[in-house]
Amino acid sequence: MSLRNSPVLHSIITKITGGFAILVVAIAVIGVYSYNSLNSVGGIARQLMDRDNSRSLVKDIIIKSKNIDSHVEKYLRSPDAEDRENLRYVIIDELRIIKEFLNQVHSRELIPEEHEMHSKLEKIFIKYDEAIRELFAGRFDREHFYFLNNKFITQMIHFDTRETELMYESWDYAIGRIGMIKIFIIVSITIALAIGVMLIIMSYRYVALPIRRLGAVLDRYGGGDFSVRATVTGKDEIGNFARRFNDMLGQIGDYARHIEETNRYLQQKNQEI
Repeated sequence: MSLRNSPVLHSIITKITGGFAILVVAIAVIGVYSYNSLNSVGGIARQLMDRDNSRSLVKDIIIKSKNIDSHVEKYLRSPDAEDRENLRYVIIDELRIIKEFLNQVHSRELIPEEHEMHSKLEKIFIKYDEAIRELFAGRFDREHFYFLNNKFITQMIHFDTRETELMYESWDYAIGRIGMIKIFIIVSITIALAIGVMLIIMSYRYVALPIRRLGAVLDRYGGGDFSVRATVTGKDEIGNFARRFNDMLGQIGDYARHIEETNRYLQQKNQEI
C-alpha cells in the first residue's frame, strides 16, 4: 500500500484539517458578530444624527415662532396698509417654513413617544395657524393667540428637551455596545489564538515529532543498526503507524538475515567445491 493511499495518513490529515476548520469557523463567527454589531452601532449613529437634526429644526421652529410673535405685534401697531400687507406675507411665509420643518421632523423614524409629542405639536400648530389667519380676517383674539403661541413654544421646548435626553441615551447605548464589541473581539481573538497555539503544539507533538523520530529510526536502520525500533507511545494513528513501521523493519531484518545466511551457505559450498 502506498503512503498516499494510507488510511493512517488520511486520518492524520483529516484531524489536522478538522482542527484548522474549527479555527476558521471561530474566526468567521467573530467576523459575523463584529459585522452585525458594527451595523447596529451604525444604526444608532444614524439615530443620533436624526435626533440632532430634529433638535436643530425644533430650535429653528422656536425662533420662527418668536419672529411671528414680533411680526404680529408690528402688524397690529402699523397704521400703514402696505406695511401690514408686507408683514402678512412675511408671517405666512414663516408659517409655511414652520410647517415644512414639522414635516421634516415627522419624516424620520420616530419612536411612539416622539410620535405622540409630534401629534400634539401638529394639533397646536393647526390652531396656532388658524388664530393668525383670523388676524388677517379681522377677527383676531389677542389673548387666544398668545396662549397658543406660548403653548406651541412650550411644547417645542419640551420636545427639544426629550430629543436631547433620547440622544444622550442613544449615545450611552452606543458607547456600551462598542465596549461590548471590544470585549467580545478581544476574548474571541484570545480564544482563537489559544486554539491556534494548541493546534500547533498538538500537530508538533502528535504528528511532526513522532514522524521525526521515525525518520531518525530509519536513518539508524539504514546505517546498519537492524535492532533499532520506533517507540510506540499510544494507540492513535501515529502509534499504529509506528507498530506497522516496526513490523516492516522486522520483516526487512528477517529478509536480511535470510539473505545473509543464504550467502554464508553458498560461500561454504563454494569452498567445499
